[in-house]
Order: sequence, then structure tokens, then C-alpha cells
Amino acid sequence: MRWRLVVLFATACSAMISVTGRVPAQDAVLNSQDPAFSEIESLRSEVAQLREQFERRSITSAELLPPPIDPQRLLPYDAVRAANSRGAFFLPGTDVYFRIDGYARGDVMYDTGFVGSGIQLFPSTIALDGSPDAQRRGQTQLTGGQSRLSFDGQADSDIGHLRGYVELDFLKDGTDPRLRHVYGEWAEEDLDLIGGQTWSTFMDPAALPGTIAETSAAGVIFRRQPQFRFTHSLNDAGNYSVAIEDPLSTDFTLPDPMTDVRLERWPDFVARIRIADKNIGSFQLASLVRGIGYEDTMSDEHLRTGWGVSATGKLLIGERDSLGMGVAGGRGIGAYLAGLGANFSAAGPDVGGFRTLDAIGAFATCKHHWSEEFHSNLFYGYSTVDSTPLMPATAAKNIHNAGVNLIWSPRPGFGVGIEYNYGLREVRDGANADNHRIQFGVQFGP
Repeated sequence: MRWRLVVLFATACSAMISVTGRVPAQDAVLNSQDPAFSEIESLRSEVAQLREQFERRSITSAELLPPPIDPQRLLPYDAVRAANSRGAFFLPGTDVYFRIDGYARGDVMYDTGFVGSGIQLFPSTIALDGSPDAQRRGQTQLTGGQSRLSFDGQADSDIGHLRGYVELDFLKDGTDPRLRHVYGEWAEEDLDLIGGQTWSTFMDPAALPGTIAETSAAGVIFRRQPQFRFTHSLNDAGNYSVAIEDPLSTDFTLPDPMTDVRLERWPDFVARIRIADKNIGSFQLASLVRGIGYEDTMSDEHLRTGWGVSATGKLLIGERDSLGMGVAGGRGIGAYLAGLGANFSAAGPDVGGFRTLDAIGAFATCKHHWSEEFHSNLFYGYSTVDSTPLMPATAAKNIHNAGVNLIWSPRPGFGVGIEYNYGLREVRDGANADNHRIQFGVQFGP
């Protein structure tokens, strides 16, 4: 951009010198009818336009669509949002501003029990007392897999604000990248359309507990998946969204897992309404309708309708503290509910036939800043789900989860945190197991 200004300035000077050489010294003022006069005026106009475009290219966070909320980031979300424009730049020769973000993170953790999900702490995978895996109690793990890398490109156009966003972590197997978010977005005044993979519309990321472990409290709606979502803003404080999302087909129990075939006939349908005020907090009400079913060896289809509702809220206290809470329930919500994701708990075979299962979840969380650099999160969550006599004895029943952490963030992009996380798992036949995890993490980022 600057070199174009220099070239134009030099061209204008050359034109003026050339014109001056042609005009008699006693009449240095150009006539408005002179072709050189029009040429100079045109150059002046172009220089002014370029200067205006150059000044406009000072990017502020208010101009950029915010990144998806990351509950495991060792920074307060308001700090992440305020720094959203830091490091953004215009791609040469385009009107696209681009930002590479993320952080490198190292974690070490110790579990008193054995957690089948490994680094990702899912209480529903805690090894039951008396099981072979229970003999492996006492487990230390180190990882860099919770690191993040994101690419964000945005541009204003004559049809609205356009965006492409990709975010990776390395939790697939500890080294290979795994897609967390990848979507395109179009925003125009009070309308917004997203297509791709991101947080489910049934979920409320803003109300989630801030955890160091790669998980969330039991009882929370917690899921990322492909979707198309349309959002309409009613005013500055309220909006509603409707979405179709990828149908789940792996979170229910088949009567005969060897021969039955899971069906994915229709997408999941989600609708929500959200109210938010930057001085008070937010409230969200969401609903879900989904199809669950299978085809047996006789080619008979067994289809059931699952449904769920959730209500979540976040109350701001003072300048930086907050309280968050939520409740969710329904039939067949299965893996949408944190704590049940690793169990076939959406539906199962019963004496009277295949049926969806009742499930309820609730959570509460509190964030408190001890100072400008130190803050803590305290959280508790609970999930419970029905089962049938024909389901395995280890089918999920109750999940409890609680934790507290302390995070030190002396500068943007750097954080150190330690967390205690407790999980209790109870299954259909009455067996149970618990686990205590201590996790320490250090995050380095821009």
C-alpha cells in the first residue's frame, strides 16, 4: 500500500514539473481547461482515496467476529476477546484480514484411579471396582495435545461480512492434529449463517465452567459437530437460532450389535433463543429433536424420536466475577449430555421393545478473581440416565463431577494453572468407582 502512495506522489510531482516547464514563468497558474490540470486533479483524488483506505485498515477487535469460546484456555475470555485484533493483518493485494492464533501448552496429570478416556477426563470411563482395568489405578500422563492452532480469515464485501475459521488441537493420538472447529460464516446486519463444524446450537459455551482438564462438568450440554445454523438478532440483547446438525448414531444400545444396523435418517433439529447483556450476563433456552433407530436382520426399521430442552445462564458479579448454571433433560439426548458421551445411553432394548431413555443433567460454576493476575473456577455437575433390564449391567446410571482450580495469568497469552477434579461413576447393577485427578498446565501463546 505504501509503495503505491510513493509512486503516485512521484508521478504527481513529475507531472507538475513537466507542466511548469511548459507554462511561461509569468503565468504559473494552470488553466482549468488545460489537460494537465485534469490529470493532477485525478491524481490528487486517487491519493486521497488511497490515504482513506490506508487509515481504514487499522483493525480493531470490534470489526472482527469473535473466535469460538475455548473453556480450557488459561485466560479469562474477556482478555481473549479484547486481543482478538492483535496480530491480524491484511493479505497483500486483498481485502481479507487474516490472523494466526493459538497456543503451545504442556500438561502433566495424575489419576488415583484408571480413566479409560486418558487425557480427556470423562468420568463415565472410570474403571469400575473389581474390573481388570481397576488394577491399573494410579496413572501419570504428560501431554502437549491440548495445544491449539487456529487460522481466521475475514473480509467485508458487498453481500456482508465473510469469514472462514479453522482450529486444531492434537488430542487425536497425542501428536496428530484433530479438527475442533472448521466453518464458514456470513453476517449481514442482523443475520448470521454458519456452515461447518463448531459448538452445537444446543450448547451454551458462555456458561461453561473454566476447566484445565480437557472436559467439562457432568450435566453440561457439551458437543462439537457439523451443522448449518441460521441466527437472527432481534435487538442488541436478543437473538434466536435454528439449526440442522449431524445425526448421532453411536450413542444408543443395539439389541444385537453384531447384526443390527444403525440408522441416520434425518439430521438433528435444534432451536434456541438467547438474551445477553454485557453488564448483567446471559440466559439461553434451547430445544432438540432427533431421530434414533436401527434396522434388524429382517430389514424391519425401529425408529424413535428423541427430544431435549436446556436452560442455562451466566450472571456477572462485579467487574470480572461470574456465576454460571444450567439444567437439561429429555429422552434420548445421550451424548449431548457431558458425562454420558462414552455410554450407549440415548436408547436401548426393553421388554416392550426399543425405547429412548430419560436423562437429566445439571451444573453450577463460579469464577472469582483474586487479583488482576490470579483467578479460580469452582464447579459441580451431575448427570443421571434411565436404563432397561435388557441393557448391560455396566450401563450408565449416575455421574458426579466436581473441581476447583487456580490460574495465574500475568500477561496476555501466558498462563499457569493447577486443578483438582473429582469424578464418581455409578452403573445399573450398583457398581461404582471414583477418581481424583491433579492436573498442572502451562500455556504459551501470542
